Amino acid sequence: MIHLQAAQQAQIAEIVAALLCAGSEIAPGVPVSPGVVAATARRLVNSERGFAHVLVENEAVVGVVLGEIGQGLWCPGSVAQCHIRWVAPSHRGRWGDALLSAFEQWALSHGARVIGVSQTGRVAERYYFRRGYASAERMYLKAVG
Repeated sequence: MIHLQAAQQAQIAEIVAALLCAGSEIAPGVPVSPGVVAATARRLVNSERGFAHVLVENEAVVGVVLGEIGQGLWCPGSVAQCHIRWVAPSHRGRWGDALLSAFEQWALSHGARVIGVSQTGRVAERYYFRRGYASAERMYLKAVG
């Protein structure tokens, strides 16, 4: 059975493993530090301003969404930034929707005026447009050290 739940500290290693897979899909060639990913996940799990949920099937993490809320740079009020939303290829489809919906509900309940997400391609871009998001920027990454 698959279910969505708040992430727990005991799941950090599985979250890191999932996000290392995500990193290789999203930004191939850009180094990803397991230690930094683990520290970020721990911080978000423990923070009132952080959001960390996992999609679990048979006790295994098959999806992750991490984000947090803070002051916006471009607009007044709080902005909830979804840092990453990743679902194992075998579970994509409605489960990605469930992760994003959970994040959006949390953001609204924490007073967000704007929700920011990242996208990694044309399929994701169309998906976000259908959900009411507008394109605001593109991020480019370069490994330099």
